[in-house]
Amino acid sequence: MDWRLRLPGGLYRRAAEKAGGDTQLAQRVRIFLERYTADQPQQAVAAAARAASLTPERRSEIARTAALARHRKAEE
Repeated sequence: MDWRLRLPGGLYRRAAEKAGGDTQLAQRVRIFLERYTADQPQQAVAAAARAASLTPERRSEIARTAALARHRKAEE
């Protein structure tokens, strides 16, 4: 898939100008995506370790708080 198709024309042109051209912009996007995806497994391991250390009651409390926040946000 051509990632440029997902950007509005004006936004793409400004980003390309700021980066110094199409090639440099593509390189910056590639580097960003590599760094973003490299961090994901580490975050998943940390989240799993945290979840394992919590009591069932605390996990339930956290889930309840998150659900209430989602519902409040949906009402706005």
